[in-house]
Amino acid sequence: MMSHLNARNSGIAIVGPTEWGTHICQFYETREDLLQVLIPYFKAGLDNNEYCLWITCDPITAEDAIAALKESIPDIQRRLDKKDLEIIPYTDWYTPSGRFDREAVTSAWMEKLREALDNGYDGMRVNGNEAWLKSDDWNDFMRYERDLTAMLQHLRMIVLCTYPLSGTTAGAVLDIAHAHECVIARRKGRWEMLEGPERLQVVREEERKSIAREMHDELGQLLTVLKLDISRLKKSLDKPDEATGKKLQSLMDITDSIVRSVRRLASDLRPGLLDVSGLGAAIEWHLQEFEALSGIATHFTGSGSEENLPEHVKIHLFRIVQESLTNVARHSKATDVRVDMQYSEKQLILTITDNGHGFDKGVIAGKRTLGILGMKERTTIIGGEYHLRTKPGQGTGISVKIPLRTQAEKPPPVGLY
Repeated sequence: MMSHLNARNSGIAIVGPTEWGTHICQFYETREDLLQVLIPYFKAGLDNNEYCLWITCDPITAEDAIAALKESIPDIQRRLDKKDLEIIPYTDWYTPSGRFDREAVTSAWMEKLREALDNGYDGMRVNGNEAWLKSDDWNDFMRYERDLTAMLQHLRMIVLCTYPLSGTTAGAVLDIAHAHECVIARRKGRWEMLEGPERLQVVREEERKSIAREMHDELGQLLTVLKLDISRLKKSLDKPDEATGKKLQSLMDITDSIVRSVRRLASDLRPGLLDVSGLGAAIEWHLQEFEALSGIATHFTGSGSEENLPEHVKIHLFRIVQESLTNVARHSKATDVRVDMQYSEKQLILTITDNGHGFDKGVIAGKRTLGILGMKERTTIIGGEYHLRTKPGQGTGISVKIPLRTQAEKPPPVGLY
């Protein structure tokens, strides 16, 4: 719970009240995205006797920052003259020697905070735009970000780091999200905030989506070209000898097999049907694929409409089905698995049952096994209840209950692309 003594106004509507020691990340796409967050962020700091430091980088210069601040803070020039707020380029803070020095920057923060407290400020509020980062500095800077999160817990500081989405890979987004307490981003004109397990699950989902797209589009296209080249080579040879003909056909067969594997892996990472046709269709497709690969008979039943089911809930429910089926194949020795999805006005109930050998829940209590913790975490994120029923020799049943009214009232988390 937030301490009343530590409570501070973040100035950011989606974040609301915050406290000393908070480390926030904003992903932005445009200059306007930055200003929409940073102007009220710094105004709140100035209004509450906080020393403010704005470290700029393209697309915003110090002149741009001052011009934008004047619209919300008429006496901004007086505040700048008093050094209540300082605006400096990233080259003066992060790379004064021409390269990033993690220890030097950390020491500089501590010195600035001491000066602020000595000068009578309640604490210190900071923004650093990290658009300047290059691949050579990435690992060291991510270590610095993680260390900063830990260090801030004991300091009267609030730090907002801003990162451009353009040119940032899925893996880099995951690195950044891991290093901060909460992430804010905007999609379709609306700001959203992710924190805790919800933040990491959404970022992981975005990474899966990006990898699946790259596999399908880039690797898939290359394999198609390879297949066409082999076919042309085969046709160009005038009556190839038997050994050469067999070798070319073998290459064609291997290429076909790789194409099928790539498509299956891409679909496992992020099934296109989930986005196009919905949760029920994606589950049915996955069950068919599972049956073909495992030899375990599958059955799907469902009733009601998923029209109003938020996208992030569909993703989490699909992953729960996916994880459950993985457990069935690995551990249950089942010959039959059934998935049922029932919608009512107030709730959705998803059940997955198998006729395998089951297990003793007491034996696995407290162990991080069978993906159960992951399924429970996903259920908690979407505001549901997770129940596991199993006994040795009696199969296993999983049920997930989601209150749909709660979901309609709760804004969904956004992706980061």
